[in-house]
Amino acid sequence: MSIMENDVPPRRIGRPPRYSGRRQTFSFRITDEMRQQLIGAVRISGRSLSEEVEYRVARSFLEDRWEERMRETLSKLLHPDEKP
Repeated sequence: MSIMENDVPPRRIGRPPRYSGRRQTFSFRITDEMRQQLIGAVRISGRSLSEEVEYRVARSFLEDRWEERMRETLSKLLHPDEKP
């Protein structure tokens, strides 16, 4: 048996992860104005910058679905005789 086989795996350095699920790193460019808006939102919400960006992206997808459902409902109300 070699020395390496008896070794315990090294401990992870740094703060422990906040999430049990695996997070992906995603980088993108934004304007200074957008960055300042995000920083302001972070101060108000208490979320981290990454959490704020993820929250807002998720909300945009929800809003897209709500908008589509509203269009479908409005179309049904305005044109009840038409079939989808």
